[in-house]
Amino acid sequence: MTTAPALAPSTARPGPLPLGHRLWALWQRHRAWLWADVLSVFLLTRLALVAIALFAPAFPTNAAYPLTSAAERGWQFTPVYLIDVWGRWDSGWYLDIIEHGYYARGDLRTVPSNLGFFPLYPYLVKALTAVVPAAARTPGVTLLAGALLSNALLLGALALLRPWVARLTGDPAVARRTVLYLLLFPTSFFFATFYTESTFLFFMVAALFAAQRRAWGWAGAAGALLTLTRPLGILIAVPLAWQYAQAAQWNFRNVRLNAAWFALMPAAFLALCYWQYTLTGDFLATLHHHAAWARGFAWPWTTLLHPFESLLYRYSTPLEQGLTVLFVAGALLALWRLPTPSLGLYALLLIAPPLFTGQLTSTARYDLVVVPVFVVLAQLGKHPTLDRAITLLAATAQALLFLAWCRFYWVA
Repeated sequence: MTTAPALAPSTARPGPLPLGHRLWALWQRHRAWLWADVLSVFLLTRLALVAIALFAPAFPTNAAYPLTSAAERGWQFTPVYLIDVWGRWDSGWYLDIIEHGYYARGDLRTVPSNLGFFPLYPYLVKALTAVVPAAARTPGVTLLAGALLSNALLLGALALLRPWVARLTGDPAVARRTVLYLLLFPTSFFFATFYTESTFLFFMVAALFAAQRRAWGWAGAAGALLTLTRPLGILIAVPLAWQYAQAAQWNFRNVRLNAAWFALMPAAFLALCYWQYTLTGDFLATLHHHAAWARGFAWPWTTLLHPFESLLYRYSTPLEQGLTVLFVAGALLALWRLPTPSLGLYALLLIAPPLFTGQLTSTARYDLVVVPVFVVLAQLGKHPTLDRAITLLAATAQALLFLAWCRFYWVA
């Protein structure tokens, strides 16, 4: 009797795992630090913000809020308080883009319009709400979708930030403190609101994370999306190009075709300029609109010591002045303390532009995404006393500022 020949081992490659399986495998591999350093802190800070929001109605509202009727009735976009509380001030501009698209309300240099706000975040929210029946697509539903998106992008950014910092500094403790300080920063509640801070943070960290691993295509794509998020998004090209040059050992002969991915960033900006040209006839509308927001040229020391206040903006406070000084100092330290000077340079480039406009309005919020400074602060936080001081002061300041935000006071 003859025996059947043994079957040859299969040479077929297994197919890719479904996305759900891959995400579960990632969670299993990294769940220790994901829970301890990211998810638990994220959840605790979200619960704290909700608790403050519930406590806030015990205090009077700001009668000088631009929409007095909204302050009087206690809500602006929806009577559901725990949804409405995530939208104030500039949230209205993003809702206007979602509902009506971009349009000029008059001379771009004298009349503020929604052309001053970049499109990625509002159009992501619009895509989310597209599945909602038109009759149910109220401002409250849109606001809820935007707040959920902001929190989801924040969580994604933190999940990338922690390993990026750990690999950058070689110290997981520094990475843990970076996440903590970022979430406790006085204006960090903006990451949960109908604003662009979480979107900006996510694509910035995604670009830096990809560059650290020399995934230049992903870095260029994330940088292009960052460019469409806020006016200073295009500046990510500086640290990305620097780190590519470092990887190429500063030798032009080592440059490969993958450097072409960086063209996505200026291409995205030029596409935005052309789109606004079709709407306004002004190719630089996105730059010219700043005059309508009472911003003009001033030397940095003038802006810092004597910030300009107009009838439109009377909100510069010692908070903006003090944080600006601290962040400039932190950026200078980043040039020295971080492994690549490109991160310190990037921090300075993010901080500097408002200093040439004569205004410090909103700089306490803009500084929120200057990640290299938080890394330096986390390095300094290795001293227990300083760590406790930073944690206590930042958390207290954020609680007070968010309380003021809930009651329609200007914060940042």
